[in-house]
Amino acid sequence: MDESGEPRYKARMKRSFSALVLLVCGSLALVACKKSEEPAPVPVPTGSAAPTPVANDAPPASAAAADTSAAAVVAPPPPPVAAAPVNAQPIDACCSALGAVSKSGRSADTKSKAALSAKICSGIAPLVKSGKTTRASALTTIRSQMSGAELPPECR
Repeated sequence: MDESGEPRYKARMKRSFSALVLLVCGSLALVACKKSEEPAPVPVPTGSAAPTPVANDAPPASAAAADTSAAAVVAPPPPPVAAAPVNAQPIDACCSALGAVSKSGRSADTKSKAALSAKICSGIAPLVKSGKTTRASALTTIRSQMSGAELPPECR
């Protein structure tokens, strides 16, 4: 026992607990006060580099040097590349065939899958015509919808 009348192990536990609480609170304060570093802004050159006016009595070589140094500092951006129109085959024949299967004498499961695939096909067909998607990816989508059912030959 110590001078306060408590057993020694209780006094050690109180000190250990106090140290633990101090450590946890200090860690929380450190984490809570940590500043988030924001990235530094990147300087972007402007495209407004106008050639400086040259006096009439200045030699032409210095004017040419000024023009080339200004052109070397700020180069105009390259012109945008226009995408060539894609001559993709349309999938209209596949959509028509799926519509015919949905009204045929096949099983109810095949008819319902064909009807849903025909709706999807009619939504994808304009994208294929405009070149926003490929015929192969459109037919892959339709084939996945028709899984387990026979696919018309126009959709292969």
